[in-house]
Amino acid sequence: MSTFTKAMFMAGAILTIAGSFLPWRQAGDFVSYWTYGIQVSPSMQDNGGLLVVLLSSIVFMLIFRSFGFIGKSAVWAILASTALVLVVAFQVGGLLIERANARGVIGAPSIEVGLWMVSGGSILLLLTSVAHYFRRLGWLTGLF
Repeated sequence: MSTFTKAMFMAGAILTIAGSFLPWRQAGDFVSYWTYGIQVSPSMQDNGGLLVVLLSSIVFMLIFRSFGFIGKSAVWAILASTALVLVVAFQVGGLLIERANARGVIGAPSIEVGLWMVSGGSILLLLTSVAHYFRRLGWLTGLF
């Protein structure tokens, strides 16, 4: 894996994992509240962030660590990162549907920075996993 692809992969992994602990949505009119992907304090609560962290760590392990019992780990990394993108698209789509249903309401939910980071990071993980696979095949030798 080239240094550029490695740097983009690390940026995607950091964005997805850090974004899981940041606010995903804000709602409320007079007293607003934030919903986190994984809320740690005052009580532990999961709103989809745990699955994002799990899939990100699976992609990370498949790219950087070649296990003997897993054949074609690059293909499995592409499948796991595709599942990660689909999970994040489901989260963003659900939030956009809630926002569309609350048309005209003052405290309508809005997407916050954590969900933007997770969506951008998951796309980076998918693109670098595909680039890693094609590089292993020898197709992207001169590009990255």
